[in-house]
Amino acid sequence: MLKEIARRYYLEEKCNCSESLLYAANEYYQLGLGAETLKAIGGFGGGMGCKTTCGALSGSIAALSCMFMQGKAHETPDMMKISGGFVARFEEKLGSTLCSVLEPQNKKPDVRCVLTVELAAEALEAYIAELKKN
Repeated sequence: MLKEIARRYYLEEKCNCSESLLYAANEYYQLGLGAETLKAIGGFGGGMGCKTTCGALSGSIAALSCMFMQGKAHETPDMMKISGGFVARFEEKLGSTLCSVLEPQNKKPDVRCVLTVELAAEALEAYIAELKKN
């Protein structure tokens, strides 16, 4: 389900990869993030505009932070473990965490990097389900 919502934000709402993941998580998990908060993730698309860390990964980490952080990051003992665990999961599923690697593999002229967005959403949804079990 998260995948379909992220796809809609990416293709229909013309969000970038990072926005698509956080906007979708906000809707699906009812995080209650407002427009000003959501705006903060926009600059992470396209690997922060310079093809480094994939924006879909950045948007996913932002969603995890909103869901599992209590106060500040250092006040949440498991936050680094949660973030690091998802980075490993993302890399396992997509093959890299770098936009410079993923974009050439997954970008198509008519749908941009929708495959990356979809795979990231699948990984995020599964990871959150696991975290909620524990």
